[in-house]
Amino acid sequence: MRGVPLHPVTCSKCGSIKGYPKDGLCNRCRIASRPNPNKRFLWTAEHDAALRRAYQNVSSRFELTSNIDHVQRVSGFTRCVVLLRASELGLSFCRRQAWSAAEINIVRENLGGLSKASLARKLGRSYYSLKGLCSRLNMSSRMTEGYSHSELAELLGVSPKTVRKWVENGWLLVRSGRISEQSTERFLKSYPEEYDLRRVDATWFKGMVFPSFGRVRISHMRH
Repeated sequence: MRGVPLHPVTCSKCGSIKGYPKDGLCNRCRIASRPNPNKRFLWTAEHDAALRRAYQNVSSRFELTSNIDHVQRVSGFTRCVVLLRASELGLSFCRRQAWSAAEINIVRENLGGLSKASLARKLGRSYYSLKGLCSRLNMSSRMTEGYSHSELAELLGVSPKTVRKWVENGWLLVRSGRISEQSTERFLKSYPEEYDLRRVDATWFKGMVFPSFGRVRISHMRH
C-alpha cells in the first residue's frame, strides 16, 4: 500500500512523496522503468561489449563474419538487428562516394517519372544517398514521395495483398494514397519476420535499414 498520506515514501527516481514502500518508486516511475513491449530486441551492455569485440582485431572479412555469427547466436537477434546496432555504435567506417555528372543527369531526366526507391535501384545507390542528392540540388519536391502498394510489394518481393494486410494491421501508414517512407523504415526494423530477405531488393533494403550503405568503406582491418 502506498505510503501517503500517513507515511510518505520518497520516490528514489523522481523524488516525489508518492512512492511505494515495496520498491521505493512512484507509479509513474514504475511504469517508465518497465521494458517496452513493442521493442522486440533489447540490447544490454553485455551485448554491446560482445559486438565491439567482434569488430576488434580482426584480420579478414571471413573472421569478422564468423564473429558476427557468434554474436547473433548468443543474443538470439536477427542479423539485420545485429548489423544495425553495429552501425549505431560506429563500428563501420566509411566515406561518401561522390556523385558523377552522368549519374546526376540520370536523376534529373527521371525526376517525377520514378519513385526515389526505383531510381536508387536503377543507379545502384542507396535510397538515402539519392534523397540527400535531391535535397542538395533542391529537387526533392519533384520526386514522388512514398510508395504505392504495388511498388512496395515489388521491392519486398511479396504480393500487393500482403502489403494491404500490413496496412490494415497498422504497421504501414498511408498518406495521400501512398505508403509513407517513415512507416516503411519502421516496419522493416520492427517486423523482420514478416518478409524474406532473399526476395527483397537488396540495394533498396540496405539503404533503408543502414544509412551508411552506398558509401565506400575505409578498411580498418590489418593487412
